[in-house]
Amino acid sequence: SQEEGGAAQLLLPFPCRLRSGLLLRSLKEHWVTCLLTASAWEIRSCRRLEENNSGDSTSTGAIDELPSRHFYRATVGELDLDECWKVRPHLNGKEIIKELGLPKGPLVGMYIEDQTRWMLLNPKGSRDECMAHLAQRKREREQEDVKEAEDDAVVDDQNEQNVGVANGDGKTSPDNTDGSKHF
Repeated sequence: SQEEGGAAQLLLPFPCRLRSGLLLRSLKEHWVTCLLTASAWEIRSCRRLEENNSGDSTSTGAIDELPSRHFYRATVGELDLDECWKVRPHLNGKEIIKELGLPKGPLVGMYIEDQTRWMLLNPKGSRDECMAHLAQRKREREQEDVKEAEDDAVVDDQNEQNVGVANGDGKTSPDNTDGSKHF
C-alpha cells in the first residue's frame, strides 16, 4: 500500500476489459447486486482487520479504495461496460454462416463467441473490421486442423510400425525372426 494524505491506499491493477465485459455479460443487470454484496463483504472484512490491529473501527482509509469500488469506477467510467450485454452483435449466426461459408452447427457458436470477445476489445470497431477478424480466426482454425491431422498421421504411422510387438498373446511378433517374445 501507499501512503497518501495519511490514509493507506491499495495499489490495484486496472481491470481487464475483456474479462470484465464477459463477467458483466454473464451477470447482465445483476452485476450491480453482486458488486454490492462483494462490497459489503469487503467493508466487513476491513473493519474486522482494523479492529484486530488497532481496536479502532472508525478509520475508513482502507475502505475508500476497496477492489469493488475500483471495479465499479473502472466499469462505469474508463471501460464503459455498463449494459454491455445489450450491445447488438455486428453479425448474426446466419450472416456468419454466409460470410464465412460455414455449415450450420456448433462451429457457428464459436464464431459468435469470437465476435463477442472482439467487440468487447474493440468497442469502436466496425462490422467490416469484425468480419475481417472472424475470417482471420477461420484461417487460424483451418491451419490448426491441418496441423492436428498431420500429427495424427505421424502417430498412426508409428502405431503401424509397432503392430504385434507387444500384443499380449504370448506369441512372437510377426516382425520378430529370432523366436523371442516381446512383452
